[in-house]
Amino acid sequence: SDCYSILSFLSSSHEMNRPIFKTLSFMITTIQLCSGHRSLPTGVTCGSQFSSPNTPLVIPNPKISWANYAIYTCEHPISWYEAVGDKDDEFKFTITVPVIKRFENVRMTAIIIGEGLPALESEGNIPQEVSQYILDNNLGGVVFKSPKDQSSCDHITSPEMKSETSIVDSRCNFYEPFGGSNLWVVMDRTYALPTTTSYKIAVYEENMSTAKASFACCDWPEDFMTQFEIPESTCEACGTQASNPAWSSLFFEHKTMEAYGGYPPLQNCATNESPIDLPSGDECPSASGPGETGSGENDQPESCDLGCSKDGECHSHNALGECTHALEWSLSPKFGEADVAKVIIFKGDKIRFTAAMDQLAHNLYELKDEDSLAQCSFDGASSVAGVEEISIGHEVVFNEAGTFHFACAIGCSGTDFCHCAIGQKLTVEVKDATDGLRCHAHDVATDNSTASLPLECQDGTFSARIVNDATYGATSENDCSETCVSAVALSFMPGFETGSCADIGFNVNPTPRTMTVSGSPFPVEVVIANKVTTSKCHCHSYEEISCAEDDALYAEHIEEIEEYCTEILDGSNDVCPYKCFQPIEVLHLHYLECPSREKDLTYLSVEALDKCHIAADAPGGSNDCNSQEKLSAGDEDPTSSSASIPFSIIAFGIYSIVSVLMI
Repeated sequence: SDCYSILSFLSSSHEMNRPIFKTLSFMITTIQLCSGHRSLPTGVTCGSQFSSPNTPLVIPNPKISWANYAIYTCEHPISWYEAVGDKDDEFKFTITVPVIKRFENVRMTAIIIGEGLPALESEGNIPQEVSQYILDNNLGGVVFKSPKDQSSCDHITSPEMKSETSIVDSRCNFYEPFGGSNLWVVMDRTYALPTTTSYKIAVYEENMSTAKASFACCDWPEDFMTQFEIPESTCEACGTQASNPAWSSLFFEHKTMEAYGGYPPLQNCATNESPIDLPSGDECPSASGPGETGSGENDQPESCDLGCSKDGECHSHNALGECTHALEWSLSPKFGEADVAKVIIFKGDKIRFTAAMDQLAHNLYELKDEDSLAQCSFDGASSVAGVEEISIGHEVVFNEAGTFHFACAIGCSGTDFCHCAIGQKLTVEVKDATDGLRCHAHDVATDNSTASLPLECQDGTFSARIVNDATYGATSENDCSETCVSAVALSFMPGFETGSCADIGFNVNPTPRTMTVSGSPFPVEVVIANKVTTSKCHCHSYEEISCAEDDALYAEHIEEIEEYCTEILDGSNDVCPYKCFQPIEVLHLHYLECPSREKDLTYLSVEALDKCHIAADAPGGSNDCNSQEKLSAGDEDPTSSSASIPFSIIAFGIYSIVSVLMI
């Protein structure tokens, strides 16, 4: 069978990046994941690219199997190939036509051309270009035609194809399971070469009509790993090149590409040689390829960035269920550069399973339970996405809380190269944050000041202040500018009054500035301070902990931060680990609810780093907590008992970080 989707990388000429894949490549060639032809090139060919004997598609090694997928039009009705063959070797070739209604009468012809071949018999509709090339170069040729009667498979000659074809709807049909494609096998022939030389092969539609056809040549052994110089398709029909991971489905006009089918339309070139317009606009599929961002990942809040630990567990930072997480679905699944075996997300989140950089074929199954995942048992598993869907990028929406198990089933039916067993599996734990989420606002006063208020003024001067005057750096009603002045100078400074900014509540972030004031012969030295402000409504994970001194749950959280916050405290990790930040968030709310409890020293050390307390915005981005409790550092929460939420779930990961942990 033609393993179209598996081999887009393996049919290219660039080197593998990672040593592991050299080992895996050897395994692929020895265990035979599928019996197939290597694409030559990746994508569909059309137009002038290989339409002349002077520009043939060179078959790099005719001792292995290759397949080309071509579009035939009235302007370019012939595909030309070239291969060097040895005397007494056999060229084995098969021509198939995709099962598309308009092409049901397509019959293909192939002519092998070269030295030592008999003179070309002038029978049938041999194109003038082919006859002239043979005549001009004093060559011979052997013609192979598709039988007109295609109601049986009697024309199949190779044992390999005989075992894979059957009669479907009165046609000799071949089903390719990886791509889920059906093809009419219109020709299957073998020819023993009379001499060692370079041969040309011309393939065209016998009835002079437009067509789609694949030409497979020249032997059955497979080699998907040897690097060859293979040209890229330059077909101008949109979606036919390798940049469209579903190019094979476009060729067969099914699955995700069904809506973009129709090119070329059926046209009899004997009566109508008019050029056919290329598809355009809405007739073309999206240009996005595997691994490209989709579904608005770039438009997400920063809190959608995942935090990942070295043990292969990642967790969401946003409990509101509004994130799409792009996963590289490979033999070693990754979020970004982090290997992952388990991810913790929230109801409403999505995971986009995206084509892997290893360029092997991958599918997606949901397995029954944890034991099935551990054993890579696909009994009772359900298919979520096929090879093509994964190559494009398949999105799974998690609308229910629970634990879900996913794996790739490629190679898991009787081979030693089971992708699941190698490590291509993922556990997804989906949390319902609504039962464990608490949103609030409280006073904040970040102090990175280099000055203090009131100012220490020299003899003969005193503090004076002005609010909301940009001339002196106070750019809003929350800003106050303070300076030292003499009584004489104050009389020339309208708006100023005697006293410190701190006297009227402006004591946050006092920052010294030098201001140039119009009319003043000297710069004015000021200190600008802000008012204590209330943070916008934000959310944390919440557990109800008693304010009692001997509360066991409180002690448990202290033990957790002492054990799991060591990396953030010693500086070996810049990203707060989940097992540190989660109890820190819970304790943050607890200390606000129980202001009489002395804060733990480890908690204070972590809090001072300001790396584990960055909460998620309230649902909908609201800055008003409305019915949610509003806590302040000096007041007992009046709603702490009535607003307590039973701990039915710990809302994991509700904070924003700047970057994902790089592993």
